[in-house]
Amino acid sequence: DCCRRQIDTMLKLGGVVWGSHAAASDATMVKCYQDLARHVESTPAVISVENSEREGMETEDRMAFLNELDHPQVGMILDIGHVRNGDGANPMCIPGGPTQELEKCRNRLCHLHLHGFKDSVDHFPPLVDGDAIQWVELFRVLHEIGYDGAINFEPVGEPRHANAIESTA
Repeated sequence: DCCRRQIDTMLKLGGVVWGSHAAASDATMVKCYQDLARHVESTPAVISVENSEREGMETEDRMAFLNELDHPQVGMILDIGHVRNGDGANPMCIPGGPTQELEKCRNRLCHLHLHGFKDSVDHFPPLVDGDAIQWVELFRVLHEIGYDGAINFEPVGEPRHANAIESTA
């Protein structure tokens, strides 16, 4: 009920993308998203679920969940700072990584959270000195796949390292 009220308020204010950091997929989450999908069917709204580096909430897990639901108004929020590979590294910082991650979720991607990634910490302002995200590859692939969904730059207000601002001046 709370989520439905949030979605209804969002729609009244002109918004169309509602997202969640929902827990790992289980029967309750599946039922909730099925109910929410039915709730938005006669609206322009899209409901979405965000990836996380936590077990059961990684890009592959979210895609399996979304493919199981198979609803055109339910999609994926890809947060580029929450992606990890088997070695614990962020593939968005490794050449070829953005291509692989976007290929995993391209057919369900509806929202993108962008921010810098520096010294293994996410939510930095983008493009500060030491930011390891493969920005050129990321935007090239978004263009190639014809991504036209929402993009949200999501840095934490203050850089987490004292010299981050000085290094960009």
